[in-house]
Amino acid sequence: FLLTLFLLLIVQFSSQKLPNIDYDISSIAGSNPWDIDGPCQVYVERLSWKLASIVKCAANYTIPPKVCTNCIEQYIDYRQLEYETKHLDNVWSLDNSTCSDVIYRNYLLSYVNELSQSVNSRIWDISRCDDCIIIDWQFETNSSTYHYNDNVITFREKLLLWRGCISNYSDVGSLLGQNNTDICNNCNDLFTDLYKFYWYIYVTPNVQFCVDVETTMNDTVRLWNSIWNCSTIPDREKEFVPVTITAGLLVLFTVFFYLSSYIQGGGEARRFVQYSRLTDPRPARQHLLATSASDANLSSRGSRSSSSTNPLSARARAHAQRD
Repeated sequence: FLLTLFLLLIVQFSSQKLPNIDYDISSIAGSNPWDIDGPCQVYVERLSWKLASIVKCAANYTIPPKVCTNCIEQYIDYRQLEYETKHLDNVWSLDNSTCSDVIYRNYLLSYVNELSQSVNSRIWDISRCDDCIIIDWQFETNSSTYHYNDNVITFREKLLLWRGCISNYSDVGSLLGQNNTDICNNCNDLFTDLYKFYWYIYVTPNVQFCVDVETTMNDTVRLWNSIWNCSTIPDREKEFVPVTITAGLLVLFTVFFYLSSYIQGGGEARRFVQYSRLTDPRPARQHLLATSASDANLSSRGSRSSSSTNPLSARARAHAQRD
């Protein structure tokens, strides 16, 4: 009986609907009477959508990294709304602060500001997008435009010519199982022209490509060498001969140098002097004297010094001898 009663109580409590805590909290947050910055919230939400858009685009184009050429529209839209958010001088919070100050300056930490700096420095700048894309910013009129620089346009044209050649001698849509001989023989000149142009820009001072172009070229080289095995092996074999001749000449020059040094030295090997084994050219000083020699020397030195230093005693002895 007790067990049955206990089960009935459990069923009764479980049948009662528990209050929706999440709903209650969200309703309180939505109608929070203590939020003095409520008039500025709508602008924060608009900017958050633009930030999410550029971050999502960058995440989608991370393998390979190609943000500059695929996320340019999202980046311009985000920068435009960021400019408008920083110039909300006619929108006020309840304490008469502008919404720009509320969003960026009134608090110790602004998540919007931190995220904006991350997008600008850690996504756009680190990809060196300014080396490929030139943006004409027109924030006041919301009419910013962009165009690619001449080096990127030339690289793209040469790349499309090479890819067109590949398409003519391969099955479009697949990179494996192709006739590598036809691809390597017929498209080698276009690949060489593309690589030479890229290398010329790469070694030119103060000129560089963005990460998009560098990634595209690296993948192109990997495709050409590793997948289709079109690397110029015969050319490398031709280079082996001059490299071998150069190494042999260096060895001969080294042998001639040491041989001439040996002949000029009279045919004898040089002997290196070891100063630790040389004897002292001067005899060692005898600091300790015999007892008799030392006493005689000391007495004679003492008499000479006393006679020379005491003239009165010498005169007294002379008078005593005359008397």
